[in-house]
Amino acid sequence: VNSRITLAMAQQAPVAKDFEPLQVAPEVSFWQELSQRKLDIWRLDSSNVPFTAFYEASQASGVPAKCFLQKTAFDAAKVPAGAGKVIGELKNFNTEEEFRTFLGNAEARQSSLAEAVKSIRNDIDSGAALTEPSRLRRLILFSFADLK
Repeated sequence: VNSRITLAMAQQAPVAKDFEPLQVAPEVSFWQELSQRKLDIWRLDSSNVPFTAFYEASQASGVPAKCFLQKTAFDAAKVPAGAGKVIGELKNFNTEEEFRTFLGNAEARQSSLAEAVKSIRNDIDSGAALTEPSRLRRLILFSFADLK
């Protein structure tokens, strides 16, 4: 979903800018780490797991910013200089059936989105977003890992 915002520039006519969702770019090492943690730590626990990613704006016109998910995402991931921090939550389903049911249930997906919006609203109201602006950009990742 693209949104449009008009920016007023000093001494210039308003300029319209398009804002697009980030293009998520998980690295292979991210999936390897997820698999390892699922097998050794999380097992059947399907609680949401926090992670940290980062995004970098493209220098090319018309190319969306990329959001990188790395192996260190589940630890205190370091954000490279010049990149923006993205906080997120991973919901990993235990069975393919649970995952497909979730994907097919618009109400469940909307509820997950509403929870993220509520968290952002709470961070704005509490002032937490002023000290950590990355709280305004959240990533929700849903996955199923068939690791049998």
